[in-house]
Amino acid sequence: MIVSTAFAFTLLTRAHAHNDYEHTRPLEEALENGYCSIEPDIFLVNGVLLVGHNRASLNPTRTLKGMYLEPLAKRIRENKGWVYKGQKQTVQLLIDIKANPKGVYEELKKEFAPYWDLLTSYDGKRPRFRALSIVLSGERPIEEVKNERDRRMAIDGRLPDLADPTTAAYIPLISADYEASFKTDKSPLSPEGHAQLLAWTNQAHAQGRKIRFWGTPDSPEAWQEQWETGADYISTDRLAEVRAFVLGKG
Repeated sequence: MIVSTAFAFTLLTRAHAHNDYEHTRPLEEALENGYCSIEPDIFLVNGVLLVGHNRASLNPTRTLKGMYLEPLAKRIRENKGWVYKGQKQTVQLLIDIKANPKGVYEELKKEFAPYWDLLTSYDGKRPRFRALSIVLSGERPIEEVKNERDRRMAIDGRLPDLADPTTAAYIPLISADYEASFKTDKSPLSPEGHAQLLAWTNQAHAQGRKIRFWGTPDSPEAWQEQWETGADYISTDRLAEVRAFVLGKG
């Protein structure tokens, strides 16, 4: 889905900025291109949430708070309650926890406390969307999130979670490894693979969930196949190219 008006900046609600922190200007480039799903990877080091793909790449100046939370909160204040000016569209922050899920979750709650009223809540059968939707991936604190009374973060699920529709309340997103799921790293998929992609997508949507695949070929052929089958997020490192692709859909 593309959200736009005659005078509004076009948003990419079906595109995901994979490993956003690896871009020259993290967060800024994704927002300049209208992305509504953005992925930072994090580690908890000496009480601080640092952004990076592995421990060797960590830098004490690259914190989740400084790189993402504070600039997003500033934009939301400036734009009267939303990330994008004049558009009531939630932005998903897909936080990939690399280690120590329980410890990271407790620290996340502390860091998000000043922004609690900006966060989507997941206490009912369907999310109550606000400016930011926080979904936890990687090493996930599943039970801790499930048992929260005031749940402002959700869990990134896996394909087996589709077997239990009742988990959709706290697992609103299903993510899967493309190569492991389809036994190939190529696109387009075989007719059988294409049919399976469509089946999983329809099943997720019937349960009120969204679905995405990681490790997909970052190519126009793969983008097209995901678009046609209704997969909710095209995961990419090629921000401007995917924007052009989506805009070409009209």
